[in-house]
Amino acid sequence: MLQKRKSGLELLLLSFVVLLFFSASLNAATTARNDACYQGLQAYTDGWYKKAADIFKKDAGKKNACSQFQLGLMYYYGHGFKKDTGKAKHWLKKSASNGFKKAEEQLELLNKKKVS
Repeated sequence: MLQKRKSGLELLLLSFVVLLFFSASLNAATTARNDACYQGLQAYTDGWYKKAADIFKKDAGKKNACSQFQLGLMYYYGHGFKKDTGKAKHWLKKSASNGFKKAEEQLELLNKKKVS
């Protein structure tokens, strides 16, 4: 009886360790993906629009919704690019389709303003 309890406890402990491993792996992948967006934002806030644009463009191509959103805003405001609301909407739509809530909200605002 004691041996069975020990086996059950060992199985539970092993399951916990495996869960921790996969959780850490998923978190690391998510963090790495968002690091490019963070780096782009850092360059943007420092006034390095070209560097930010390069980072966002590269990462937006990898379907990073955060970078797609930031790229859309840069096109909308003309930071680092000639102002282009068509391209802004294009990137905001991509970001929204990848689940970025702020992009959906921004598109709603642009549509209310009837920006073309």
